[in-house]
Amino acid sequence: MRNIHDSKYDSVLAQLEKTYPTYTLCSYENLGRIRNEFKITNKPRFWNERCEEVLSAIHDIDGTFHHYPDKYKMKMIMSTQFESLFSSQIFPFLQNKIRDTKNPNPEQTAIMVSMCQMYLRLGLDGMKETMPSEFLHILQAKFDDIMLLMDSINQYTKRIAPKYTKSIDFDFDFYTKKKKSKKK
Repeated sequence: MRNIHDSKYDSVLAQLEKTYPTYTLCSYENLGRIRNEFKITNKPRFWNERCEEVLSAIHDIDGTFHHYPDKYKMKMIMSTQFESLFSSQIFPFLQNKIRDTKNPNPEQTAIMVSMCQMYLRLGLDGMKETMPSEFLHILQAKFDDIMLLMDSINQYTKRIAPKYTKSIDFDFDFYTKKKKSKKK
């Protein structure tokens, strides 16, 4: 049975189209349901379908990103939308899930640790590559301290969530390899 469109329904749709003129992920009706403007009749089905749409969009980006010229890859990476997705959506969501409970869900903790490790590695690699060589020996000592701490967190997370051990494995060998000193 379809909903009968009334003037309120149409005005909400018009407002959504005005607010999000380039929105293409789903229909404006579904966007209204996501924003709690319209009633959702079968919630599990609705959210599963929206989840599949988002995962499909991510898959499409993953499959085509490497074909873009470097200039446009950088445009996407440096965009406020890209940064905002992680800094104001994903990380705060996971932090709140972990912080709000007395006994955090081990799976959520493992996901958060895994994501933090991935971004830490990217950041440290970037710092190593872009810093002048004069600072590298100073930074290396700090990196070693950070990696020791991350290894401890990794071991702790493996203990509290042994089921998710594979998802939180982190390659510390990359950072802990010491330069071989020449013996004279």
